[in-house]
This record gives sequence, structure tokens and C-alpha cells, in this order.
Amino acid sequence: MAQMEPQSTNKPYQLPRPLMHKLFYSKMHLDALDIQITRYLEKPSGAVVIKQHGTIEEPSVTITANEVPSIIRLIAGDAFQNLRSALDYLVWELVLANKGVPDEYNAFPVCRTPEGFKEAKKRRLRDVDPEATAIVDQLQPHHFGQGNEGASSVFVLDQMANINKHRSILMARTRAFPLDEMTIPSADGGPLTYDASMVIDDEASARLIEAAIKMKVNRQIAVFIQFDEGAAKGYEVMSIMRGLYHDVTTDILPRFERFFG
Repeated sequence: MAQMEPQSTNKPYQLPRPLMHKLFYSKMHLDALDIQITRYLEKPSGAVVIKQHGTIEEPSVTITANEVPSIIRLIAGDAFQNLRSALDYLVWELVLANKGVPDEYNAFPVCRTPEGFKEAKKRRLRDVDPEATAIVDQLQPHHFGQGNEGASSVFVLDQMANINKHRSILMARTRAFPLDEMTIPSADGGPLTYDASMVIDDEASARLIEAAIKMKVNRQIAVFIQFDEGAAKGYEVMSIMRGLYHDVTTDILPRFERFFG
């Protein structure tokens, strides 16, 4: 997910210790989530429902399986929450660095309109250095245009963290892909090409794909945990989480290092 005017740095972080601690715990949750998802995908359980669609010339299939375990949804929520609160920690530390006294209203605003940001910064960014405030402004989702806020990392992070405040985030174990991407192992372990023209009915396809899943073939295609709501809906869980962590740690936070010199 791109950010406005990205700035990179090869220098070690020069950020306040509390903020670095928050990032450390965010990474711990991310690693724990990766482990849980890997374990789940290695031993998927429950019925697999397979639906073939598309055309005879370009057939495709959707695979849907049992509900994603609660532990995965809970850890993902914790990861979102920790990473999002790191941005609030940032604002708190920016106030301190500017010789101010932070209060309960200081926080990282996420606004979909310029007017919304103008109003929010009065409280959220009170006593933050004007130049740092300008950088926060650059990161706002309204710069991506109405309807394109999902391209903003801070927007996705904020929305998913807000969902998690009220309940665990919905996920689905679903994947759609072209049947011609499916491969089946032969007796010697080599791949056999899936010939869609030879197997075009739902029942035959289901038997073939179920056999492949049991043999752990193309696990990255056949088994796929995705978010099922919010700005991340339809995207694979770990790719979103890793992407957001990368954006926060390598793009967003380095922009503010100079205020903590």
C-alpha cells in the first residue's frame, strides 16, 4: 500500500523507547499469527465446499472450508490494535519532544476529508511541531481521493483496529482461481497438468481438487485465509499484516525521526 511522498532511511531507528517497545510487541503478535496460520493450513479440517464456475473455455473454481479458528482472528485483531496504537504513541512522543504536555485527546487522526483533518488536528495534534503535523497530514487517506481510501495504510489499519475494538474480525477460508493453475502430483512426485477440457462438471472437479487438498498440493492456492470485512476484505491475512507492518516501520515512522534527535 503506497503512502504519499515516501521517504526511506538506512539509518537505525532514532525513536523513543516506548514507541520501539510498541513495535516490538506488534512484531510478536505478527509472528504468533504467522505460526497459527501455518499450523492451520498444514492440517486443515472440516468439510471443503467446491463450486465450479466460469466458462468451458476458462473454467474456475471457488473453495470454501470451515470457519477460521478463533485464535487466528483474535491474534490478528491484537496485531492490528498494537500497530495502530503505535501511531498514537508516536503523537504522544511528538508532543513531549516539542516540550508539550500530552493529554487524553492527543492521538493520530485518520480523516477522509481535508475538513475533517483540519478539525481533528486541533485536539489530536495539539502541541505537535507544525512540521510534524504537516507530515501527518500527508499520510491522511483523503489524499488518495474519494473511494480510494483503501490505498492508504493508515486508513486500513485504523478501520480494522476499530472493528476489532467491538468483536473479533471476520475471516473466511475461501479462494477462487483458474482451474488451469491446478496441478496434481504423479506417483513419482512430478506435476500432472490439469486439463479443464477433460473435466468440466462440478462433481468431477470436486473429486479432483479434494484429492489434491488431501495430498497437500498447491496449498498456497487451494487453502487461503482472507479477511471478510472492512478495508482488507478479500485479501489474504498475512500479506495484509506484513504489508501494514512494513509501511509503518519503514515508511511512516522514519519520517518523524528528526523530531527526536
